[in-house]
Amino acid sequence: MDTQDIVGLIITAIGSIAALLEVARGMRRSSPQDRLLKEIEIRNALHANSDTQRALDKRIHEQALVLSEGKPGQRDPIGIGTAVAFLVLGIPTVGLIIVNGGWWWLSSPIAIFLLLFGVVGLFESMARKERD
Repeated sequence: MDTQDIVGLIITAIGSIAALLEVARGMRRSSPQDRLLKEIEIRNALHANSDTQRALDKRIHEQALVLSEGKPGQRDPIGIGTAVAFLVLGIPTVGLIIVNGGWWWLSSPIAIFLLLFGVVGLFESMARKERD
């Protein structure tokens, strides 16, 4: 392995870490209470007795009921399964690349893709949130 390969790996690692940090930052979204308050602010800014205001009143009422019941959000089992599948494919691919070296390094973009989608998908799907 020469200097160009090492530089390429370092750049790839930094890019992957930056992507994961961006996903982690995005996971700190507003809470359901924050979204409800935002919708109340929007409702108050609308014209009185408009169709939009009535529709928003209904939505605010439904969200308030859900919050008062205290039901926790749900995880996404299909997303978790898909993410685990990406990881199950990506981890052995990395192992093959490290152990065999040589031309196996050509498959490193595939391994990075699999691992990145696996980790991001797992974090996104494991988060408890209101789902459709």
